[in-house]
Amino acid sequence: LDITPEVVAEAAAKQCEMIVSHHPVIFDPLKKIGPQDVPFQLVQAGISAICMHTNLDAAEGGVNEVLAGIFGMREMEAFAEGCGRVGAIEEIAVPELARKAQQELAARCNQPKNGPAVQVKFVDAGKPVKRLAVISGAGGSLFADAIAMGADCLLTGEANHHHAIDAKRLGLSLIAAGHYATEFPVTAAVAAKLRAALPELEPEPETPDPDFAEAEARRAYLAAHSAAGASGEGRALDTLTEELSRRKTALDTAARKAEKAESALARTQSLLA
Repeated sequence: LDITPEVVAEAAAKQCEMIVSHHPVIFDPLKKIGPQDVPFQLVQAGISAICMHTNLDAAEGGVNEVLAGIFGMREMEAFAEGCGRVGAIEEIAVPELARKAQQELAARCNQPKNGPAVQVKFVDAGKPVKRLAVISGAGGSLFADAIAMGADCLLTGEANHHHAIDAKRLGLSLIAAGHYATEFPVTAAVAAKLRAALPELEPEPETPDPDFAEAEARRAYLAAHSAAGASGEGRALDTLTEELSRRKTALDTAARKAEKAESALARTQSLLA
């Protein structure tokens, strides 16, 4: 789901050449890059990345269609600019639907070392759910879109206190089942698509084993990092890092000179006053 330093280390340990993820490696523009940054680590390890975010949310067979399928949704329609899905389900009470979400999603997620895999919160508007809207991730603010589609309940990953109050006031139940939990099930579908399209490759899922030897993965990553440092790509990144460091030093020096000039000017003005 996310490319973290631990995922890069694991990929390097398994000699993977590419990581496919849902969330982008870069969300905000980068002003500098260094060894602590995931893009830097990927290049140093010689690993490519393909990140599919809202396009995978909206895709046929993507995040939200997989999520809708878990709850047996029929006559599926798109909403929220194509990202979410809404449709009919077997009638169910909201507390029971929340329990089902916890059980079904937990069965499809990696288990953490401590605590439950999925924690579900809900607000019950007091009527059974016959028409369900789902949108993965942080979709709580889209309750009005769900209401416009005739939904009885919106199931999403995250919703804040005010979303819950407003949804209930407008007659919509709301279930927040976790950002990770509502998105991770798509990884199995993506792996299946890759196997079908590229039968010569075997996608290697991020390990669900909490006892994965992280130290070994880190050592493998550091070895790859060292090897990449001797390559053209490594030298290019080293040169970039050195240049950024030189520019920062020059800016710091200029700033100190400006402060001294301002101080001298203030003293001069004080003497002339």
